Amino acid sequence: MIIAENKAIYIADIQVILPTIYKAAEVVKRVYCNGPKAISESFAEKTVNRINIKYRPLIIDPDALPERKLLKQEYSSLQWGITLIDRLTQIIPKKEIGFFGLAYNVSSVTETLPNLSARIISKSRLNLDIPPDEKVSYGCASGMLVLENAINYCHRFNKPAIVYVFDQCSWAANIIKDRDNPDFKNSFINSLLFGDGGAGLLIIPSGYKKQFSGNTLRIHHLVNAFQPADTLYFDQNGLQLDDKIQDKIPELAVNKIVIPLMHETQESPDSITEWSIHQGGVPILEQFGKKSLLGLNEKQLAPSRNLYLKYGNLSSASAFFVLNDHFYNQKPAGTKGIVLSYGAGFYLGGFLYEKK
Repeated sequence: MIIAENKAIYIADIQVILPTIYKAAEVVKRVYCNGPKAISESFAEKTVNRINIKYRPLIIDPDALPERKLLKQEYSSLQWGITLIDRLTQIIPKKEIGFFGLAYNVSSVTETLPNLSARIISKSRLNLDIPPDEKVSYGCASGMLVLENAINYCHRFNKPAIVYVFDQCSWAANIIKDRDNPDFKNSFINSLLFGDGGAGLLIIPSGYKKQFSGNTLRIHHLVNAFQPADTLYFDQNGLQLDDKIQDKIPELAVNKIVIPLMHETQESPDSITEWSIHQGGVPILEQFGKKSLLGLNEKQLAPSRNLYLKYGNLSSASAFFVLNDHFYNQKPAGTKGIVLSYGAGFYLGGFLYEKK
Protein backbone atom coordinates (compact mmCIF):
# COMPACT_ATOMS: atom_id res chain seq x y z
CA MET A 1 0.00 0.00 0.00
CA ILE A 2 1.62 3.23 -1.22
CA ILE A 3 0.00 6.34 0.25
CA ALA A 4 -0.32 9.20 -2.25
CA GLU A 5 1.13 12.61 -1.45
CA ASN A 6 -2.30 14.26 -1.59
CA LYS A 7 -3.80 11.66 0.79
CA ALA A 8 -1.23 11.72 3.57
CA ILE A 9 -1.97 9.58 6.63
CA TYR A 10 -0.27 10.11 10.00
CA ILE A 11 0.17 8.42 13.34
CA ALA A 12 -0.70 11.38 15.56
CA ASP A 13 -0.43 9.72 18.95
CA ILE A 14 0.79 6.48 20.53
CA GLN A 15 -0.06 5.26 24.01
CA VAL A 16 1.19 2.08 25.68
CA ILE A 17 -0.06 0.27 28.75
CA LEU A 18 1.62 -2.20 31.10
CA PRO A 19 0.43 -4.07 34.20
CA THR A 20 2.41 -4.63 37.42
CA ILE A 21 6.11 -5.17 36.67
CA TYR A 22 8.02 -7.80 38.63
CA LYS A 23 11.66 -8.75 38.57
CA ALA A 24 11.92 -11.99 36.59
CA ALA A 25 13.82 -13.76 39.37
CA GLU A 26 11.14 -12.79 41.88
CA VAL A 27 8.35 -14.28 39.77
CA VAL A 28 10.21 -17.56 39.27
CA LYS A 29 10.86 -17.95 42.98
CA ARG A 30 7.26 -17.19 43.91
CA VAL A 31 5.81 -19.56 41.31
CA TYR A 32 8.30 -22.42 41.02
CA CYS A 33 10.30 -22.54 44.26
CA ASN A 34 7.58 -23.60 46.66
CA GLY A 35 5.19 -26.51 47.15
CA PRO A 36 5.50 -30.14 46.01
CA LYS A 37 8.24 -30.80 43.45
CA ALA A 38 9.50 -27.21 43.75
CA ILE A 39 12.68 -26.36 41.88
CA SER A 40 15.71 -25.04 43.75
CA GLU A 41 16.37 -21.32 43.94
CA SER A 42 19.85 -21.88 42.48
CA PHE A 43 18.35 -23.58 39.40
CA ALA A 44 15.81 -20.76 39.07
CA GLU A 45 18.47 -18.04 39.29
CA LYS A 46 20.71 -19.82 36.81
CA THR A 47 17.89 -20.06 34.25
CA VAL A 48 16.82 -16.45 34.75
CA ASN A 49 20.39 -15.25 34.26
CA ARG A 50 20.78 -17.33 31.11
CA ILE A 51 17.60 -15.99 29.54
CA ASN A 52 18.62 -12.50 30.68
CA ILE A 53 15.19 -10.82 30.69
CA LYS A 54 15.02 -8.44 33.63
CA TYR A 55 11.31 -7.83 34.24
CA ARG A 56 7.96 -9.58 33.83
CA PRO A 57 4.90 -7.39 33.19
CA LEU A 58 2.00 -9.54 34.49
CA ILE A 59 -1.75 -9.08 34.57
CA ILE A 60 -2.14 -12.21 36.71
CA ASP A 61 -1.44 -12.79 40.38
CA PRO A 62 1.65 -15.07 40.43
CA ASP A 63 0.79 -16.28 43.94
CA ALA A 64 -2.60 -17.60 42.76
CA LEU A 65 -1.19 -19.86 40.03
CA PRO A 66 -2.17 -22.32 38.65
CA GLU A 67 -5.49 -20.48 39.11
CA ARG A 68 -5.72 -17.55 36.70
CA LYS A 69 -6.62 -14.43 38.65
CA LEU A 70 -6.26 -10.81 37.56
CA LEU A 71 -4.11 -8.74 39.91
CA LYS A 72 -6.43 -5.79 39.30
CA GLN A 73 -9.69 -5.52 37.42
CA GLU A 74 -8.31 -2.62 35.37
CA TYR A 75 -5.82 -5.09 33.86
CA SER A 76 -8.52 -6.81 31.81
CA SER A 77 -8.10 -6.39 28.07
CA LEU A 78 -11.53 -4.72 28.02
CA GLN A 79 -10.48 -2.02 30.48
CA TRP A 80 -7.12 -1.58 28.74
CA GLY A 81 -8.96 -0.78 25.51
CA ILE A 82 -11.25 1.72 27.23
CA THR A 83 -8.28 3.39 28.93
CA LEU A 84 -6.28 3.69 25.71
CA ILE A 85 -9.24 5.19 23.84
CA ASP A 86 -9.64 7.78 26.60
CA ARG A 87 -5.94 8.68 26.33
CA LEU A 88 -6.03 8.90 22.53
CA THR A 89 -9.06 11.21 22.42
CA GLN A 90 -7.70 14.14 24.42
CA ILE A 91 -7.24 16.32 21.32
CA ILE A 92 -9.68 14.75 18.86
CA PRO A 93 -13.01 13.97 20.57
CA LYS A 94 -14.56 10.53 20.50
CA LYS A 95 -17.38 11.68 18.24
CA GLU A 96 -14.79 12.21 15.46
CA ILE A 97 -13.49 8.61 15.59
CA GLY A 98 -15.12 6.52 12.87
CA PHE A 99 -13.03 3.33 12.91
CA PHE A 100 -11.80 1.02 15.64
CA GLY A 101 -9.44 -1.88 14.99
CA LEU A 102 -8.34 -4.51 17.48
CA ALA A 103 -5.66 -7.24 17.24
CA TYR A 104 -4.51 -9.85 19.76
CA ASN A 105 -3.76 -13.52 20.35
CA VAL A 106 -4.42 -13.98 24.09
CA SER A 107 -7.00 -12.05 26.10
CA SER A 108 -8.14 -12.20 29.72
CA VAL A 109 -11.69 -11.68 28.44
CA THR A 110 -12.81 -15.20 27.57
CA GLU A 111 -16.48 -14.59 26.75
CA THR A 112 -16.91 -14.67 22.98
CA LEU A 113 -20.27 -12.92 22.55
CA PRO A 114 -20.44 -10.03 22.10
CA ASN A 115 -16.86 -9.84 20.94
CA LEU A 116 -14.24 -7.74 22.69
CA SER A 117 -14.30 -4.88 20.18
CA ALA A 118 -18.08 -4.52 20.53
CA ARG A 119 -17.74 -4.29 24.31
CA ILE A 120 -14.98 -1.71 24.14
CA ILE A 121 -16.94 0.43 21.69
CA SER A 122 -20.07 0.27 23.84
CA LYS A 123 -18.23 1.20 27.03
CA SER A 124 -16.26 3.97 25.29
CA ARG A 125 -19.35 5.38 23.56
CA LEU A 126 -17.75 5.46 20.13
CA ASN A 127 -20.05 6.01 17.14
CA LEU A 128 -18.30 4.28 14.25
CA ASP A 129 -18.96 4.68 10.54
CA ILE A 130 -18.21 1.02 9.81
CA PRO A 131 -18.19 -2.16 11.92
CA PRO A 132 -15.09 -2.68 14.09
CA ASP A 133 -12.23 -4.76 12.76
CA GLU A 134 -11.08 -7.52 15.14
CA LYS A 135 -8.16 -9.77 14.23
CA VAL A 136 -7.63 -12.71 16.62
CA SER A 137 -4.89 -15.38 16.43
CA TYR A 138 -3.01 -13.86 13.50
CA GLY A 139 0.28 -13.97 15.39
CA CYS A 140 2.59 -11.12 16.29
CA ALA A 141 1.99 -9.26 13.00
CA SER A 142 -1.76 -8.96 13.54
CA GLY A 143 -1.54 -5.26 14.36
CA MET A 144 -0.29 -4.54 10.84
CA LEU A 145 -3.41 -6.10 9.32
CA VAL A 146 -5.65 -3.85 11.39
CA LEU A 147 -3.48 -0.80 10.71
CA GLU A 148 -3.86 -1.33 6.96
CA ASN A 149 -7.64 -1.29 7.32
CA ALA A 150 -7.44 1.84 9.48
CA ILE A 151 -5.44 3.60 6.76
CA ASN A 152 -7.97 2.54 4.12
CA TYR A 153 -10.75 3.92 6.31
CA CYS A 154 -8.98 7.28 6.71
CA HIS A 155 -8.61 7.51 2.93
CA ARG A 156 -12.25 6.74 2.29
CA PHE A 157 -13.93 8.75 5.04
CA ASN A 158 -11.29 11.42 5.74
CA LYS A 159 -11.75 10.89 9.49
CA PRO A 160 -9.56 9.56 12.35
CA ALA A 161 -9.22 5.93 13.41
CA ILE A 162 -7.97 4.11 16.50
CA VAL A 163 -5.99 0.85 16.50
CA TYR A 164 -5.58 -1.18 19.71
CA VAL A 165 -3.02 -4.00 19.76
CA PHE A 166 -2.28 -6.14 22.81
CA ASP A 167 -1.45 -9.56 24.17
CA GLN A 168 -1.89 -10.97 27.65
CA CYS A 169 0.19 -14.11 27.28
CA SER A 170 0.36 -14.82 31.01
CA TRP A 171 -3.36 -15.63 30.91
CA ALA A 172 -2.53 -18.67 28.77
CA ALA A 173 0.42 -19.79 30.89
CA ASN A 174 0.60 -23.50 31.64
CA ILE A 175 2.68 -23.79 34.81
CA ILE A 176 4.43 -27.17 35.16
CA LYS A 177 6.52 -27.56 38.32
CA ASP A 178 7.51 -31.20 37.86
CA ARG A 179 10.97 -31.31 36.27
CA ASP A 180 10.34 -34.92 35.22
CA ASN A 181 7.47 -33.79 33.00
CA PRO A 182 8.67 -33.78 29.35
CA ASP A 183 6.99 -30.40 28.82
CA PHE A 184 8.58 -28.78 31.89
CA LYS A 185 11.50 -27.08 30.12
CA ASN A 186 9.46 -25.49 27.36
CA SER A 187 6.74 -24.37 29.78
CA PHE A 188 9.28 -22.91 32.19
CA ILE A 189 11.18 -20.98 29.51
CA ASN A 190 7.97 -19.63 27.98
CA SER A 191 6.90 -18.34 31.38
CA LEU A 192 10.00 -16.14 31.31
CA LEU A 193 9.95 -15.07 27.66
CA PHE A 194 6.52 -13.49 27.35
CA GLY A 195 5.16 -10.36 29.01
CA ASP A 196 1.77 -8.61 28.92
CA GLY A 197 1.28 -5.23 27.27
CA GLY A 198 -0.92 -3.15 24.99
CA ALA A 199 -0.54 -0.23 22.59
CA GLY A 200 -2.98 2.22 21.04
CA LEU A 201 -2.46 4.32 17.90
CA LEU A 202 -4.40 7.35 16.69
CA ILE A 203 -4.42 7.45 12.88
CA ILE A 204 -5.43 10.69 11.16
CA PRO A 205 -5.80 12.05 7.61
CA SER A 206 -3.93 15.24 6.72
CA GLY A 207 -6.87 17.55 7.51
CA TYR A 208 -6.43 16.85 11.23
CA LYS A 209 -2.66 17.28 11.40
CA LYS A 210 -2.76 20.99 12.30
CA GLN A 211 -4.29 20.05 15.66
CA PHE A 212 -1.03 18.32 16.69
CA SER A 213 1.98 20.48 17.45
CA GLY A 214 4.45 17.71 18.35
CA ASN A 215 5.81 14.75 16.42
CA THR A 216 3.58 12.97 13.96
CA LEU A 217 4.63 10.05 11.77
CA ARG A 218 3.61 10.16 8.15
CA ILE A 219 3.09 6.61 6.85
CA HIS A 220 4.56 6.41 3.36
CA HIS A 221 4.13 2.73 2.57
CA LEU A 222 2.75 -0.38 4.29
CA VAL A 223 3.22 -4.02 3.26
CA ASN A 224 1.56 -7.16 4.62
CA ALA A 225 2.42 -10.69 3.53
CA PHE A 226 1.67 -14.35 4.26
CA GLN A 227 3.88 -17.41 3.93
CA PRO A 228 2.20 -20.72 4.88
CA ALA A 229 4.17 -22.54 7.59
CA ASP A 230 3.48 -24.57 10.72
CA THR A 231 6.95 -24.39 12.25
CA LEU A 232 5.93 -21.76 14.80
CA TYR A 233 2.81 -22.18 16.91
CA PHE A 234 1.44 -21.67 20.40
CA ASP A 235 -0.28 -24.45 22.34
CA GLN A 236 -1.08 -25.23 25.98
CA ASN A 237 2.62 -25.62 26.75
CA GLY A 238 3.63 -22.30 25.21
CA LEU A 239 5.53 -21.36 22.07
CA GLN A 240 6.65 -24.27 19.89
CA LEU A 241 9.18 -23.75 17.10
CA ASP A 242 11.89 -25.52 15.18
CA ASP A 243 15.57 -24.75 15.63
CA LYS A 244 15.82 -23.10 12.18
CA ILE A 245 13.26 -20.41 12.90
CA GLN A 246 15.86 -17.76 13.67
CA ASP A 247 17.13 -18.10 10.11
CA LYS A 248 13.78 -18.46 8.34
CA ILE A 249 11.83 -15.58 9.88
CA PRO A 250 14.37 -12.74 9.36
CA GLU A 251 15.01 -13.77 5.75
CA LEU A 252 11.28 -13.88 5.05
CA ALA A 253 10.72 -10.53 6.78
CA VAL A 254 13.45 -8.87 4.73
CA ASN A 255 12.40 -10.35 1.38
CA LYS A 256 8.65 -9.93 1.77
CA ILE A 257 8.44 -6.72 3.80
CA VAL A 258 11.63 -4.66 4.09
CA ILE A 259 12.86 -4.91 0.49
CA PRO A 260 9.43 -4.00 -0.98
CA LEU A 261 9.17 -1.06 1.44
CA MET A 262 12.57 0.30 0.47
CA HIS A 263 12.10 -0.40 -3.24
CA GLU A 264 8.87 1.59 -3.47
CA THR A 265 10.24 4.51 -1.46
CA GLN A 266 13.78 4.47 -2.93
CA GLU A 267 15.34 4.08 0.52
CA SER A 268 18.26 1.98 1.79
CA PRO A 269 18.94 0.51 5.26
CA ASP A 270 21.47 3.29 5.88
CA SER A 271 18.83 6.00 5.33
CA ILE A 272 16.48 4.45 7.92
CA THR A 273 17.43 5.81 11.33
CA GLU A 274 14.70 4.27 13.48
CA TRP A 275 13.96 0.54 13.43
CA SER A 276 11.13 -0.96 15.48
CA ILE A 277 11.52 -4.72 15.10
CA HIS A 278 9.36 -7.31 16.82
CA GLN A 279 11.29 -8.83 19.72
CA GLY A 280 11.13 -12.48 18.79
CA GLY A 281 14.39 -12.93 20.70
CA VAL A 282 17.98 -11.73 20.56
CA PRO A 283 19.15 -14.46 18.12
CA ILE A 284 16.45 -13.39 15.64
CA LEU A 285 17.24 -9.69 16.05
CA GLU A 286 20.93 -10.36 15.48
CA GLN A 287 20.15 -11.84 12.05
CA PHE A 288 19.10 -8.38 10.83
CA GLY A 289 22.64 -7.18 11.57
CA LYS A 290 24.21 -9.64 9.13
CA LYS A 291 25.53 -8.00 5.98
CA SER A 292 24.00 -10.78 3.92
CA LEU A 293 20.55 -9.70 5.16
CA LEU A 294 20.24 -6.00 6.12
CA GLY A 295 23.50 -5.14 7.83
CA LEU A 296 21.86 -3.04 10.53
CA ASN A 297 24.33 -1.60 13.02
CA GLU A 298 24.12 -1.86 16.80
CA LYS A 299 22.56 1.60 17.12
CA GLN A 300 19.75 0.62 14.76
CA LEU A 301 19.12 -2.68 16.57
CA ALA A 302 19.53 -1.40 20.13
CA PRO A 303 15.97 -0.10 20.76
CA SER A 304 14.40 -3.46 19.87
CA ARG A 305 17.06 -5.46 21.70
CA ASN A 306 16.88 -3.30 24.84
CA LEU A 307 13.12 -3.58 25.09
CA TYR A 308 13.33 -7.37 24.76
CA LEU A 309 15.97 -7.61 27.49
CA LYS A 310 13.82 -5.41 29.70
CA TYR A 311 10.34 -6.93 29.28
CA GLY A 312 10.70 -9.99 27.06
CA ASN A 313 8.47 -10.71 24.09
CA LEU A 314 5.33 -8.53 24.19
CA SER A 315 3.90 -10.44 21.23
CA SER A 316 1.50 -8.39 19.03
CA ALA A 317 2.29 -5.13 20.80
CA SER A 318 6.08 -5.48 20.86
CA ALA A 319 7.08 -3.50 17.74
CA PHE A 320 4.67 -0.74 18.74
CA PHE A 321 6.35 -0.44 22.15
CA VAL A 322 9.64 0.24 20.35
CA LEU A 323 7.86 2.69 18.04
CA ASN A 324 6.48 4.45 21.12
CA ASP A 325 10.04 5.16 22.27
CA HIS A 326 10.95 6.54 18.83
CA PHE A 327 7.75 8.59 18.68
CA TYR A 328 8.61 10.55 21.82
CA ASN A 329 12.33 11.06 21.15
CA GLN A 330 13.66 14.34 19.79
CA LYS A 331 14.82 13.26 16.36
CA PRO A 332 14.28 16.03 13.77
CA ALA A 333 11.58 16.20 11.11
CA GLY A 334 12.57 14.11 8.12
CA THR A 335 13.86 11.21 10.25
CA LYS A 336 12.69 7.95 8.71
CA GLY A 337 11.83 4.65 10.34
CA ILE A 338 10.56 1.16 9.64
CA VAL A 339 8.28 -0.88 11.89
CA LEU A 340 8.49 -4.64 11.30
CA SER A 341 6.38 -7.46 12.75
CA TYR A 342 6.25 -11.20 12.05
CA GLY A 343 4.76 -14.26 13.68
CA ALA A 344 2.96 -17.57 13.45
CA GLY A 345 1.33 -18.45 10.18
CA PHE A 346 3.64 -16.88 8.96
CA TYR A 347 1.99 -13.46 8.89
CA LEU A 348 4.37 -10.58 8.30
CA GLY A 349 3.89 -6.83 8.06
CA GLY A 350 5.63 -3.49 8.22
CA PHE A 351 5.53 0.14 7.26
CA LEU A 352 7.89 3.01 6.52
CA TYR A 353 7.28 6.40 8.10
CA GLU A 354 8.78 9.86 8.21
CA LYS A 355 8.66 12.27 11.14
CA LYS A 356 6.75 15.45 10.35
